[in-house]
Amino acid sequence: ALWAHRFRTFSREFAALQPASLSRSELVELWDRTHEVFEETGTLTLECSGEFLMGYLITSMALRLALGARSGEAERELFSGLSGIRSAEPGLDLLRMARRIHQIPTLRQRVAESNVAELLSQLSRGNVEERSLHSAFEAFLKGHGHRAAREAEISEPRWREDPTFPLTMLQRYAESTGLPDPEEMVRRRIANREKATTLAAASISPLLRPLFLRLLRQTQEAARLREEMRNAVVHTLGFIRALALETGRRMVSAGLLSQADDVFFLDRLELLEWLKGTEDAGRLPLLAVMRKLEHEALVALPDLPQWFVMEGDHILSDEHEEVQGGRTISGLAGSPGVATGKVAIVLDPSQQHKVAMGDILVAPFTDVGWTPLFLVAGAVVTELGGPLSHSCVVAREYGVPAVVNIPEVTRILRDGDIVTVDGTRGLIVLKQSAQEPSP
Repeated sequence: ALWAHRFRTFSREFAALQPASLSRSELVELWDRTHEVFEETGTLTLECSGEFLMGYLITSMALRLALGARSGEAERELFSGLSGIRSAEPGLDLLRMARRIHQIPTLRQRVAESNVAELLSQLSRGNVEERSLHSAFEAFLKGHGHRAAREAEISEPRWREDPTFPLTMLQRYAESTGLPDPEEMVRRRIANREKATTLAAASISPLLRPLFLRLLRQTQEAARLREEMRNAVVHTLGFIRALALETGRRMVSAGLLSQADDVFFLDRLELLEWLKGTEDAGRLPLLAVMRKLEHEALVALPDLPQWFVMEGDHILSDEHEEVQGGRTISGLAGSPGVATGKVAIVLDPSQQHKVAMGDILVAPFTDVGWTPLFLVAGAVVTELGGPLSHSCVVAREYGVPAVVNIPEVTRILRDGDIVTVDGTRGLIVLKQSAQEPSP
């Protein structure tokens, strides 16, 4: 409670500040205060995650003893439909807005036909319904604008800076037919969880049942708290980004950087020393350029395969196995359910347009900032991740099947392949290759 009070107070104070109006010494002081908040928040997040993981492990062991082979499915149901999961809220809030848009045909037409880049300004100047939607989206950004597609990377613009992704998803929802009711989705997931709780408790001996239920409730609450703390960490990263950009703008004015974004190739201590006037400013432009070039070179390199053979510094083979029709690919069960659909390979959220309603989203990884796209997809498949990853937590809240941890799946599958995703068992079955003619 003490941390929460301090965090809320700092957040309000930071929002009221204009970093551009601060003196150098005041900016240094704000940097220091923000770093303290980040350190405290990060430490608490790790503690909360540790508490959740320990509780989850003990719960999992109890279920295996009681249910045997059925324990895996029970685990996923018991940690679905928790409600109040902060990471799931952006997608649900966009869905709520879209359902209101569907009730007003002229508003739906305006949203569907507008250029995303001009949509907000058009809504702000429109009729009563359009201005109301503009206000609703502004409230959305106030609550979720600190999120981003790669939100742990401070160089990534936040949604409040560039709302293109959430606006595009809102437009996609508005264009779709038969949108699910988010409240009904939540009720259904809660009902499934309560049913799974009843079945699991019945399999525990009466003597140990109260202890098991208490452990389960505490672990479920720890799961919610873990997501809440992750949300707070992302908030603090947004504060750090704002300070870095302000420092970068001042360095551009001083002739040290060509653009403010280059500040992300310098570390916090270097920036603070420059602000204090104790850093040799002459070396900073060269450092930024060298690190930027190194970053670009590393980004251009392909990811290493999970398994490979090397001779000296050369990889002799990194070929992936082709998957024939009817072939099953195994991964980790991330979110229960079964869905069949057309594969859409998405390497970056900017490619979200490739995913039609009901398609199977196949990606290298996903983060919380991707999750509004889950409500368009029929299922989610990723190369990285585990059942306890933030994305799988959200997929379970949405009731979207997910299979994760399939190395090179973005290369194994192709756009247009027809697959069945079994998120309960962690399996994918290739029904028809995109290269095969339709039957």
